[in-house]
Amino acid sequence: MGILNITPDSFSDGGKYFNLDNALFQAEKMIINGADIIDIGGESTRPNHIPISENEEIERIEKIVIAIAQRFPHIPLSIDTYKPKVAEVAIKAGCSIVNDIWGLKWSGDIENNMAKIIAKSDANCVIMHNREVAIPLSNNDMLNDIVSSFKQSIGIAKVAGISDDKIILDPGIGFGSKTVENNLSCISNIKMFTDLGYPILVGLSNKSFIGKILDVDVDERLVGTLTANIIAIQNGASFIRVHEIKAHKQVIEMMKSICKKS
Repeated sequence: MGILNITPDSFSDGGKYFNLDNALFQAEKMIINGADIIDIGGESTRPNHIPISENEEIERIEKIVIAIAQRFPHIPLSIDTYKPKVAEVAIKAGCSIVNDIWGLKWSGDIENNMAKIIAKSDANCVIMHNREVAIPLSNNDMLNDIVSSFKQSIGIAKVAGISDDKIILDPGIGFGSKTVENNLSCISNIKMFTDLGYPILVGLSNKSFIGKILDVDVDERLVGTLTANIIAIQNGASFIRVHEIKAHKQVIEMMKSICKKS
């Protein structure tokens, strides 16, 4: 899953693809380099981000989703949003996946409209773990919180009519006041999440825990990202959400070749 941020302030690539031409160029580049899915986001969700309105988010993403869907109809598009109205517009524009950082439980969506919209459209959904309470948890408590939160979100999805084959789980690395150790524990314990019976998506590309461990800035985190994603895949992740497509494709091809010989 390639990341395409239509934002001025995302931590890794903010402002680079904020207009239509740049976004189309980057989408084409990611597809050439081997992206299987393009995840389009109109609001930065980095730490201390400034939320924007639904209308502003729609204004950022709608024309770009339509243009990418028309030019590259064979590539599934995902919308990275937690707002029901944005998801609805994006699905109509060409997205077939909703990547929800609040796992269908955004506090502003008291009627569970996100789940209803996804079910009605027959879209796929990525249910991510997040927490509003900014209190660090131990590794075991965090893992248990993730599993418990997943079960709640899955329940919301099923009540709305989202079928099991449309659900993907994301432990939310870097979200929900997770410490460096919490994030490492998530990667090490992916089997706890796969035991729920759904595929797992991991989104750790260039995140701050990598920078803290290696003492490097955001533009020097590729090696750390590759290493963490290799381990995540080995531990059971089915999807990886990344900025650097080509490098990850090459790593995965090497992994496949080695595993065939083992």
